[in-house]
Amino acid sequence: MSAPQKFLVLLRRPRYPVIVLSADRLRAAENLQQLADACVISTPPAGSNHINVVDITLEIFWYDPDTLTLMPGFMQRIKSKKALIDIYNQSANARESERYYSEKSLANKSVARVVMDLIELMRGTGG
Repeated sequence: MSAPQKFLVLLRRPRYPVIVLSADRLRAAENLQQLADACVISTPPAGSNHINVVDITLEIFWYDPDTLTLMPGFMQRIKSKKALIDIYNQSANARESERYYSEKSLANKSVARVVMDLIELMRGTGG
């Protein structure tokens, strides 16, 4: 019997909190252990072999489920607060809870505030 693999982080860690973009639902993580747990139970979207993780600066990290490895997405970012909100509002989390994030007054909200608000919404939906 082989030893269980460990969750690995290459190059650098994301800035917490993060949102894991699994095929079935979004998951939030506020530390490395929560991130590892969320990644391991997540499913890549159809046609992809990795799972995107978005940190509080909207930078994308890639999680490879085959190697249990998280790595920076090499300069990939979510383009805007609105784009992240759209991802949440189209997720199973939002549909199941019927709790959608309003796009009003986005100019007055920091990226960090939007990420924290979305995580708060996900907490009630198993994310």
